[in-house]
Amino acid sequence: MVSAVIVLRTLNTAELTDSVTYPDIGYACQLPTLGGNANSGAPRPEAAQLISADLAAGQMNGYTYQIFNCRTTLVNGRKVYTGYQITAVPLTDSQAGNRGFCTDEGMEIRYDPKGGTNCTEPLQQSFLGNRHRQEKLDQCRQLLGMAIPELPSDPPTVQDYRDRYETLTGTSLRQCPFRHRGHMIRVGEIETPQRPPAIKDTS
Repeated sequence: MVSAVIVLRTLNTAELTDSVTYPDIGYACQLPTLGGNANSGAPRPEAAQLISADLAAGQMNGYTYQIFNCRTTLVNGRKVYTGYQITAVPLTDSQAGNRGFCTDEGMEIRYDPKGGTNCTEPLQQSFLGNRHRQEKLDQCRQLLGMAIPELPSDPPTVQDYRDRYETLTGTSLRQCPFRHRGHMIRVGEIETPQRPPAIKDTS
């Protein structure tokens, strides 16, 4: 389910980019229009090269995606696509999930708990909380054709703030700033002086 929502967000972003890039045409009304092979030349209205080839074919990660119900408006006598709907329906033999998802040019995502396209339930933002962050990033990289970086096996060493300060400024916080030798240690705290009470004007 998480993957389907990520794909819909990716498609919404691609639609917005396509409409801005080709304002005389507007939104794309077919998935292949958002795809295209980068080796075939520069992006063009019928092949904007904004999504991967498998997504442009309509299926990814156990879901079938479709753009439909495109709305048009005449602008200077030319038909421009000003609205669309996208659905994500799980395949019958898929283990990806049992919800159907829908979105449109407003970029709000709703779902159908029965797995169809009657999307009436709003998607809760917590559904894609931080615990899915790495999965979302990897999915976005996959959709954009980017390599997924390998995570280091050992966690990075946290540098002491005093060592980092010395690296950045060349000044050690461990040495006396006046005699430039010895080591400074914490011996206590100076209490913040209390303000004297205000004197009332009795004149």
